[in-house]
Amino acid sequence: MASQIRAVPSLGDVEVSINGTLVTIDHLRLDNAALAAFLESHDTSERSLAFVDLIEFALHVNRLANVSADVKELDSVAKRVEENLQEAGDEAFDHLEKLIRNQADETKPDALISLLKEKFIDRVIDELKPTNPKSPFKPISEQLLAILEKTGAKEADKAGTKHGRDFNANMDALLQQLAAESGDSPLYTNDIATESGSKVGDEVITIDPTFTNGHDAKTVWEFKAVQKVTVTAALAELSEAMENRKAQAGVFVLARTPHNSSWARFTAHPGRRAIIVVDEENIDPLLVHYAHIWSRIEAVRSFGTKEATIDFDKIQIAVESAKKALDGLSEVVTGHTGIQKSLDHAVKWISSSQRDLKAEFQQILELSKPSIKGE
Repeated sequence: MASQIRAVPSLGDVEVSINGTLVTIDHLRLDNAALAAFLESHDTSERSLAFVDLIEFALHVNRLANVSADVKELDSVAKRVEENLQEAGDEAFDHLEKLIRNQADETKPDALISLLKEKFIDRVIDELKPTNPKSPFKPISEQLLAILEKTGAKEADKAGTKHGRDFNANMDALLQQLAAESGDSPLYTNDIATESGSKVGDEVITIDPTFTNGHDAKTVWEFKAVQKVTVTAALAELSEAMENRKAQAGVFVLARTPHNSSWARFTAHPGRRAIIVVDEENIDPLLVHYAHIWSRIEAVRSFGTKEATIDFDKIQIAVESAKKALDGLSEVVTGHTGIQKSLDHAVKWISSSQRDLKAEFQQILELSKPSIKGE
């Protein structure tokens, strides 16, 4: 379609003057058929007003044209913003989807689902444990435990099997001897329930009252030979045992497994609680001895008083010295298999260290005895 050629009027001596908003056009003559026809359609008296209306209408159209151009530009900008937002949103969604997929991968041990699953299972087991006073199984705990033992459902918890009983019996034998040496009264409470009906707490040691200034002080021991238990679960059960047996300090004894192979042999925790990890087939008596001494002192310290005839400052220094000796001995024993060429020297050193450590323990025992007035 051919475009129309615009007719350029002859302006001649036309003058346009503007004063503020007042526009004056002198000598304007237009040769335009459409304009002439438009004005002829009006009365002579109305032609000037019609001409002014036509100019105002043209100005209005011009403003609309400018607005339309602005709208088109804004629309173009909006489309670009929308495209950028869409692209950024797609990228963000892809990252979020990947993150969720990784955190939901149960094959990854550090994934959120694995951690939550472990925590959830531990919590459920703890909540449903028949020994828990709030457990819905509490009223039928004895019958339930008997059924579980018969069906072998307690295979994961060796404490209820012959394997677990052997471990408990070996620990009891060690503690019986240590308690006798320190003048304490041990009681194997493995199958003895308290007034609440709970049996948690395998061994209770009542401390010699001459060491406690007459206070009724006890330590409780919990033995566990299971494949997997978390520190949180162990400490929770130990707290339950301390409350159930009315003990001021507690020790959780855990058999070493691949799950806890990297754990320290002895760790102290808030609330006068400690966890020790032992070789189930070859329990280290020195480690148990140190834990026994540590728990006795913590139980007495819980009362916030000191017997005037016992120097607790010296005892604390001796205990710290014994801990250093125990740690040093542990390092040598741990690396023992890697120094076969110097086996004879290592054995001699270990024997000497054991004698020294036993001497440290004996010194602590002597310091724990109240002095006799007049001496």
